[in-house]
Amino acid sequence: MSIRLKLALALCLLISYQACLADLIFYPLQHKTPHELSPTINELLQAGESVIAGPNELILRLEPRHVDDIKALIHRLDQPSHRLLIYVSHQRQLNQQSQGYGGQAQLQTGFHSDTSLQGHITIYSTRDTENDQSKQSIHVLDGHTAYISTGVSQPNTSTEIIQHNAHAHISSNTYYKERSSGFYITPRLSKDSVILDISPWSEQTPSNDGSSNFNRASTVIRSRLNTWTELSNVNQWSAQGSNKILGQTNKTRKNSNSIWIKVVDLDTDLNN
Repeated sequence: MSIRLKLALALCLLISYQACLADLIFYPLQHKTPHELSPTINELLQAGESVIAGPNELILRLEPRHVDDIKALIHRLDQPSHRLLIYVSHQRQLNQQSQGYGGQAQLQTGFHSDTSLQGHITIYSTRDTENDQSKQSIHVLDGHTAYISTGVSQPNTSTEIIQHNAHAHISSNTYYKERSSGFYITPRLSKDSVILDISPWSEQTPSNDGSSNFNRASTVIRSRLNTWTELSNVNQWSAQGSNKILGQTNKTRKNSNSIWIKVVDLDTDLNN
């Protein structure tokens, strides 16, 4: 028998011997799920040891000298997740301003070379302001992903007429287009702050010309608890002007969209 074969057989016998000595442990969990903890525990096990995620418990095969250490680790990891309340605010402000002047003149010529000039000038200035604000909130556990969406589904119907000889076939199809606001978010507590992986969006009702405003963002930030934090701010400006012989018009438009977020820890007493 070769030396390599002897070494391989000796190793197999050693592993089988260690497996026979290993303890089989059923460890019930109080707060976390077995699937949450089993990957972390598995990374720390020695050769010949194993962990399986049961229905409500971890099933472990451990060497006797590692049992206390692994149990202490599981107890440390099996802690209740904090309940978090997340607020997201979408704010939109639209300012439109028009100013200028316009004039009219009329030249009248009569008999005996009588001529008169009449006219008037109008000066105007208008300003329109629109403010829209929507707030959403949702409860989620620390480390888990939450999703919320609210809005309307607007039906759109298309009609098709197919003419064939003296017969006409009419068919219609209705589809829905959603206009909503909401967000995906995954919070992770870090002492007195929170790390947020968030993707919010907001869509406005179409205007008379068929266009609609929307605001989307996707980012990872760190925010202090119980404090409003600005996530994004988009400002758009436009200006138009025209000149005439007896008039001038200037129009300005400013559209501002911002997203704010605040996270409240409902289980701060768990830190004590």
